[in-house]
Amino acid sequence: MKLTGFRWFVDMVLLQTLIKFAVPSFIMISGCLLLNPKRDVNINKIKKYILKMISILLIFGFTYCLLENIFDFGFSNIFQLIYKSIINLFQEKSWDHMWYIYMLIGLYIITPLLRKFVETADEDTTKFVLLMLFVFSFVIPMLNVTFKIKITTFYLSYFNFVFLYLLGYYIVHTDIIKDKYIYVAGVLGIIGYILFAYFFDNHGQTDNAFMVLETMLIVKLFSSGKLKIKNNKVINCISKYSLGIYLIHSFWLNLLVKFFMITPDALPIMVGELMFFIYALVLSLVSSIILYRLPIINKLFE
Repeated sequence: MKLTGFRWFVDMVLLQTLIKFAVPSFIMISGCLLLNPKRDVNINKIKKYILKMISILLIFGFTYCLLENIFDFGFSNIFQLIYKSIINLFQEKSWDHMWYIYMLIGLYIITPLLRKFVETADEDTTKFVLLMLFVFSFVIPMLNVTFKIKITTFYLSYFNFVFLYLLGYYIVHTDIIKDKYIYVAGVLGIIGYILFAYFFDNHGQTDNAFMVLETMLIVKLFSSGKLKIKNNKVINCISKYSLGIYLIHSFWLNLLVKFFMITPDALPIMVGELMFFIYALVLSLVSSIILYRLPIINKLFE
């Protein structure tokens, strides 16, 4: 069902502005941690991270491929279902949220190269690389999608996640981008994203330049201590099981949407969105707590 009216504005403009920064911020945080030359991130640790993500992909990604094929074809031929699920896994045709694991493996693979860049590049080189990656990975792709044009990006659009990864390090650990510029750009990013989502209705676009600016501001505010979230048992619990929550939440949402055919718009505005959020969070958290107690799964999330 296509959303219209005020519900469309709430779901596709306001809520998107409040939540879309999450994934870019995770990538920036990863860059902040793994690209820091002061941290001991040797090749053996990187190999361990890669194997961990591959194992998660093989377990959860394959399971979701299998479930999707069962939804589509039933239990007619289990061996055919398994074979097709394996092929889909290698073709990156698992459930949508698993793209992050594929992407993270790629970032881990090139982390040694990026660490060398961080250690050796001078300020002028760094600024040039960051600016070019931002323009060709986010600004031009956004313009192309929005206005249906075909300005070339010289294939640098594939580097959008590399840019976020690098940006996370430079925002937190250096002053290569002055704070005042980050704050101004962040405010403009929030305003720009709201206007962009309202007038062009393509909020799902992953290469949105305005969202990068908003995320940059949020990461800076938290890393500098200007924004803080007070620790409590609930926050600490969610933090501990956050990877499991991310991996499992799509199962519970798909169960409602694909199996029971229930969507948030079946309930009053904001009630449906809030109930879906609580439903997915609570069941994913409980599922994660249970899974973390299984020896094999527990080792993956250490």
